[in-house]
Amino acid sequence: MAKEPHSAIPSWSGYIYQGKIAFYEVLRVIKKQLNEDVNYDFSDYALEVEWQEDFALKIGDNYKSIHQVKAYKENTEVTKYKEALGGLLRKVQFLFVPAYLHIWTPIIYNSRTTSFEKYRKKNFNFKYYPKKYNQKIQVYKYCTGKETCDLDEADELILKKIEEIYQVKNFGIESLTMAQFKYIRFKLYELLDTHILEIHKGLKDKKSTIGFNEILEIFRKNYEEYSIEYQHIMVKNKLLYFISRYCMDEDLCSEGQNECNHDCILFKAEKKLNVLDAKEVYKIILNATPQYRDYDSLIQENGIKYGFIRILHQLTDSCRTNEFHYKTDKYYLPTTITEPRASKEIAKNILENKELELLVEQFEIDIFISDNVKIESLEGEAKILKDVGEDGLEGLFEKKTARKIDKIKRIQVKPIDDIKEDINNAD
Repeated sequence: MAKEPHSAIPSWSGYIYQGKIAFYEVLRVIKKQLNEDVNYDFSDYALEVEWQEDFALKIGDNYKSIHQVKAYKENTEVTKYKEALGGLLRKVQFLFVPAYLHIWTPIIYNSRTTSFEKYRKKNFNFKYYPKKYNQKIQVYKYCTGKETCDLDEADELILKKIEEIYQVKNFGIESLTMAQFKYIRFKLYELLDTHILEIHKGLKDKKSTIGFNEILEIFRKNYEEYSIEYQHIMVKNKLLYFISRYCMDEDLCSEGQNECNHDCILFKAEKKLNVLDAKEVYKIILNATPQYRDYDSLIQENGIKYGFIRILHQLTDSCRTNEFHYKTDKYYLPTTITEPRASKEIAKNILENKELELLVEQFEIDIFISDNVKIESLEGEAKILKDVGEDGLEGLFEKKTARKIDKIKRIQVKPIDDIKEDINNAD
């Protein structure tokens, strides 16, 4: 049985469902207020996470709304939400604010409870839950008109709200492109990551909030001017996104929710990658792409998902270093290498890769771990290409020193299935 949605797991990261839903609501409120007054003052507005509820919006010291987020799998009966609704109702009675339940997939009703309202009225005693409070609990409805929103939809809705806000107020940014919108989205996720991490480390009080003005400050920066930083962020963005896609694929990952939370090696790796600076993640993926040609080489889904991510998932972390290499009696580098039919081009690209020099200088690499590519000799494989041949080989090494050339010549490419036992059974 496929496990439940990966991003519903209880860990706050840029790709955690609760965080995305929280930002959607924040951006919706900002858009609404700016529509009424383009110079609206958000000084007192703030987002609170993991305190009164999964998240809440505040104005000054007062709550504006509270929100509980549930990401149950499909075909979930309405009774599954009884505890969540009871908790919201108890809080509504002393907070006196609207409360919303956010759901990933549609709720299943039976013949007696044909709607959320009927279930709520029938199952909550008005002696304890007065009607005026009971009616404050609603299933949240999105701008799509639906009551459900999954992980991918949340990403898209946030992107849409960012664009809508810029349409109302451009914050002095003239280059309003999709690249800018995606950059803003990632910076918002990064802001939440940092906030949660600082709370968990005790650097911030658990009641700390994120001010709306702090969020809007991100909108005032033209991130397209910073092309290198943009690449760093997009590589981290893609990596974390592909991890979520990998974990939702039953053929790639059949572990259940409990195993993912506590025992899954990939889950632990994702947590480590998530808290790293985008530049550090970029370097890890750059190293993991020895066949590097250009920026697009770093964000290929097949290579990242079936190569790098699959390797992290299947190899024990006891031999993994902080640099995301594996060290036994040999040095292994997990890579994004895939596509066995392109092995000759892969070998050539590796030998031509200028970035490889730094990697070889830092590590005594013996084996590049691939998805399904096997190359015994990079030099020998590349020779077969008509545009290389004997005479062209030296050009592939460019200005590399004899010592580095010797190291590179010894590197082999082996499929994960061929080396898995060696690493997983290492002392």
